[in-house]
Amino acid sequence: MAGYQSAENLYPAFTEILVNRGNVFFLTRAFPDAIEQYSEALARQTPAAHISYINRGMCYEKLGDYSAAGDDYRQALKLVPGWQIA
Repeated sequence: MAGYQSAENLYPAFTEILVNRGNVFFLTRAFPDAIEQYSEALARQTPAAHISYINRGMCYEKLGDYSAAGDDYRQALKLVPGWQIA
């Protein structure tokens, strides 16, 4: 994770760093930490917003918050209508 922090320090506007760090947290089942990273990426208006919504939705789903998961999945579909993964 130190590499992600170094990259973020060098390129603070590169929100994909946050998304990728969120992915690491997701893969290690640290869902609240992943949600925090995806939320920060969304707050910074990441170009990968649809992916951040899907990934954050999966975290909420894993935590049993199906309402929040559904909200995020719907947001992803608003950004990319007809996207099959959502």
